[in-house]
Amino acid sequence: MSLTVSESKGFELIEEDTYTAICYGVVDLGIHHDKTFKKDQNKVLFMWELPDVTYEGKDGKEARKVLSKQYTLSLHERSSMRQDLESWRGRAFSTDELAGFNVSKLLGVPCLLQVVHDEYNGKKYAKVGAIMRLPKGMAVPSLENEQILYDFD
Repeated sequence: MSLTVSESKGFELIEEDTYTAICYGVVDLGIHHDKTFKKDQNKVLFMWELPDVTYEGKDGKEARKVLSKQYTLSLHERSSMRQDLESWRGRAFSTDELAGFNVSKLLGVPCLLQVVHDEYNGKKYAKVGAIMRLPKGMAVPSLENEQILYDFD
């Protein structure tokens, strides 16, 4: 694999709205030092495919846009990961689940993603604002991207 990089030509932002999404990737990002909390934290990345949002790929074929969000791997009651996962699942974690929940179970699981815009260093970008459980009976197309599970263990 080449790690050669070049200047980005830019891309069209995903509009702010709520979209059907499917989790296609769960990636262990390893341990990172957090300067604010002055401790090491295990990070994980969730990746979603948006079936209703497409672009023209390099090969001229239509492809689905994707969005991701990074979390500290924690189910602490105030963690953003726990809040998002409970909203996505539509229920609170049980005591047994809080003792050990395998996030790889979320691969292929659909949801609704609220996409919002933010600005950083003068550039706008789309990010996940909220994750919600899919309404009962709502149809979701199948995944186009191959599922990705990467775990250092």
